[in-house]
Amino acid sequence: MNRPIPLFCAALLAAFPAAAPAQTSAPAVPAFDFPSGAAGTLVRAAVTAVNDADSAAVDRFAAGTVSPRARHGAEVRELLHALRRQGGTFRPGATDPWAGGRIVQELWSERVGNGAAVLVTPDPQDTTRLLDLQFLKTLRPAAVVRELPRVRLADAALTAAIAGEVERLAAADEFSGVVLVARGGDVLYEAAFGTADPATGARITPATRFNLASLPKMWTAVAIGQLVESGRLSLDATIGEVLPEQPWTAQARGVTIAQLLSHVGGFGMLFDRPGYERAPGYRTSTELLRYFAAEPLRRAPGTRWAYSNEGFEVLGAVVEKLGGTTFAAYLDEHLLRPAGMESAWIAPPADTVTHRAVPLPVQEGDYLGTRPRVARRLGVVGSGAGGAHGTARDVFRFARALATGRLVSRATRDTFTAARQPLAADFGADYAYGFWTRRENGRTVLS
Repeated sequence: MNRPIPLFCAALLAAFPAAAPAQTSAPAVPAFDFPSGAAGTLVRAAVTAVNDADSAAVDRFAAGTVSPRARHGAEVRELLHALRRQGGTFRPGATDPWAGGRIVQELWSERVGNGAAVLVTPDPQDTTRLLDLQFLKTLRPAAVVRELPRVRLADAALTAAIAGEVERLAAADEFSGVVLVARGGDVLYEAAFGTADPATGARITPATRFNLASLPKMWTAVAIGQLVESGRLSLDATIGEVLPEQPWTAQARGVTIAQLLSHVGGFGMLFDRPGYERAPGYRTSTELLRYFAAEPLRRAPGTRWAYSNEGFEVLGAVVEKLGGTTFAAYLDEHLLRPAGMESAWIAPPADTVTHRAVPLPVQEGDYLGTRPRVARRLGVVGSGAGGAHGTARDVFRFARALATGRLVSRATRDTFTAARQPLAADFGADYAYGFWTRRENGRTVLS
């Protein structure tokens, strides 16, 4: 499946903004009725229980409506109690239908003005019962993004529309970060907003490095593509063949490189493994295998898509084995420098990275974002699963290098960015080999 990489590239790297003052009036967002269908009936019942003057109404709802098959029934009850304590009464906002009868429902607090987006999942075996209710994100009226005009705009009009919206959000203290918009190799707009480090008061600039989270999984995929192009690796190779020295289970030995790239290898998320710590400065991806290589897979290979950091740590170890060096050193020589990513930083612990933005997330359990945010320093080291730091320009330069064939051939690029797992109904995009991919207006959009 050959798809053109878009000529238009937009890179946005955001730090969490400082806490906005709690509002005391209803949000200036439109009110909606509860949706129809099983999920709508369930969310209506849940909100009715939260809004009830009797605090025991939530317990009665949980006892009578949460499915006995729910794995997180107690968490559902605690979430509803927390929303009641923090927000008082709620009214419904917009609804986003998902696959499988699920919905994402906006709930706006009448007391504080902010809201919460929750994912409502009916039990498919009994849709009158709630299988799960998950908090997704805090909502603020000023942060509701206005859509750009759905017409083709000239460059000047496009950048003016984007700049106006970003500046509105930044002025409302609802956005901080760097926005870069380019067409082809030409940067049309680049602007920075907000505070990079609340301890020093340093401002965000275009040179600010951000933690890129899982974006570097794309880099890992490209490194694997380079090894395939050089003839040192096959997508059909198994990890038992490439890394025979590891204590894999019999089932894990048969997992292929292609399965790891598309998150169907059966490995887990890593963070919940006994003994694993995010803070220590692991030098290599191979070091991280000790936490899970000998453990049973979480699911049979090839049977179900499940996002896996462990799978990409295995890919990082493959790069180290076949590249003959550390993952960071391989990327520096074969990807970062060739792409001109001058500020990307992967090797040292994150707390030693200079010119970086410090995340300011809401406090745990502060679903409506009414308490002061707390700076959180990430001590992880970049690896096969992600965690590197970089600037908006670094992201742009990677996109350009990938699009123009400087990192891998166009044929390999098209192979790795072709949809492999159809997930758009749930996630808005399909999954390829290390890339989220979707089609918009005849263009391929990678994320």
